[in-house]
Parts: sequence; C-alpha cells; structure tokens
Amino acid sequence: MNHNDFHGEVRNFIQAGTVVQQAPRPEPPWELCFKPYEWTDRSDKLEQLANWLAADEPRPVQITGPSGSGKTAIAGVAAAMLKDAYPDGVLHLQPSTPGGHDELVSALERLGRNQIPSTPAAVEKVYRSMLASKRMIVVLDGPADREEIERFWPRTATVAFIVLTTAHPHWRPARRLELGPLETEHAADLLEAAVGLGPDVTASLIKAFGGIPGRLLDAGGVIAAGAVEIEDLVALAARHDDAALFLRAYESVSAAAHRVYRALSLLPQPVVEQSLLDWFDANADGCRPSEELQERRLLVENGPGRWRLRLRPRGRHTRESA
Repeated sequence: MNHNDFHGEVRNFIQAGTVVQQAPRPEPPWELCFKPYEWTDRSDKLEQLANWLAADEPRPVQITGPSGSGKTAIAGVAAAMLKDAYPDGVLHLQPSTPGGHDELVSALERLGRNQIPSTPAAVEKVYRSMLASKRMIVVLDGPADREEIERFWPRTATVAFIVLTTAHPHWRPARRLELGPLETEHAADLLEAAVGLGPDVTASLIKAFGGIPGRLLDAGGVIAAGAVEIEDLVALAARHDDAALFLRAYESVSAAAHRVYRALSLLPQPVVEQSLLDWFDANADGCRPSEELQERRLLVENGPGRWRLRLRPRGRHTRESA
C-alpha cells in the first residue's frame, strides 16, 4: 500500500506567511487634571486661553502669576475642553535641574522612546522629532530662563506649547495670559468646596493669603488636618514662604506617609495610578498613607484614579528630607 497516494481534489489553497506582531502603542499621556474638584470659575481667562489653543497653528502661550494662582489648573481645564483636537495627550514638564536635561530624558521615556541618546544635543533633537508627528499639548512648568524655554519649545504647528511662569522674563514668541488673586467671594467658595472650615476661619485665611487659590488650599488642608494653628499660618503668610508652608504639611504626616512620599518621589513617571496607592495603603500598618498625603495636598488629583506627587516648592526653608 502506497501511503503517498492522494485521492480527491484540492479545493482550497492556504499560503502560510510571516506573522508580524507589533507591540501595543502606549496610551497617550495626560499629565494634567481634567478639572480640579476645587475649581473657581475664571470664565473670561479660560475662554481666551481655549480660543488661542484652538487655532489651526496656535502660538505658544505664557501664563504668568504668583505661585499658587491656578496656572496649572487653568491649563488643565483648557486642555480638557480641547481633548478631541489634541488626541495625543498632554505632557507636563517640570525641569528640576539646570538646563532641564533630566526632564527631557523623562519626556522621551513617557512618549515611549526606549533608546535614549547619550548627549544633550541628541536628546533635544529626538524630543523635537517625536513631537513633530504628534497632535498634543506640552506644558512647561517653571522654566529657569528664556534659554530653558527655547530648549523645550517643540517648534511645530501641531503642538500647543504653554509656559507657566511666576513672573518675568516675558518670552516674545508667546501670547501672554496673567492670573491674579481671586476675588473674596470666589476665594470663599473655593475653600468651602474644598475643606468647609466655616466663615470665620475662611475669612482669616483669605485675609492672610490674599486670595491666591493654591496657597489657600494648602493652608486649608493643614488646618483641616489639625496639623497647625491658624496663628502660625498667618505668620507664614506674612513671610510669603511657600516652602515653609509645604514643610508644615509634610512634617504633619505619619512616618508611613513619609515613606510613601519618598518612594513616590523616586518614580520616573510624574503621575501615580490609584492602584499603586492602594498597594501602599494595603501594606501599611493600620493607616492609609495616601489619604494623609491627599488631605495635606502632597498628592494632588490628576484625573479619575490618577494622582500627581506635589514636589516641594523652591524656597529658602526647604529641606533635603522632604
């Protein structure tokens, strides 16, 4: 019997080829809060900013105002309004070293780049090349000078570039949007929505901090947590020392919360998923460190299930341990 005989006819022909499996594309980054829970309407400023960003070829925008005036918040709300126009997401860049090289490297990693060039010039070149094919918003927070702004500027018509600065230098290529203190009524509404301290404490905080929303929320957080007396906060406000205010919040949390804060500060990504916080909380002894950090605004909501670690502000009283 010949086992090689074949009887019948071939009805179908299947050609085998090479199957190429591509790695899944990373999710577009979204590193700003869609809309802060504690938000006070700045309708005129918000409308102006959104109109500038909605242009076919938006010019860079420089948002100026004192520390805590809501620059990051208004950028996040405007970006959320235009989410469909910028499907590749939002990068929030915060250079912490001179020149910003480390933040540029981190930006490449967050954009999905695995191989990082070895020289600063090559890193800048790859950064701009990657953004050239994106439709996204880049927010540069707290650049040291004009040279650093130029280094992070994508220089492409498809990327909206927002620079957040506390004061000058004014950067000529950019439109300029200035944020000042909130009016007393809006400041009171903000504090009531955030912490509900009552009219007397609210009035004292507004008088001390002058309607600056970020500083009001920081102060309200430590008061609500019982971490400091209001007289001490009024003294800090007179010194205009945001770093000292931050340290009051940092020093008021438990040892477990300190450990979690330090661990999160070592992560390469600026945004923390709730699942990671849940893991830290589950492995803590009888407390939830993430809730302590959130109450003191050391962890700030960055969208549903996402949190951004608040870094210590620059100031003469910051400590290395924080």
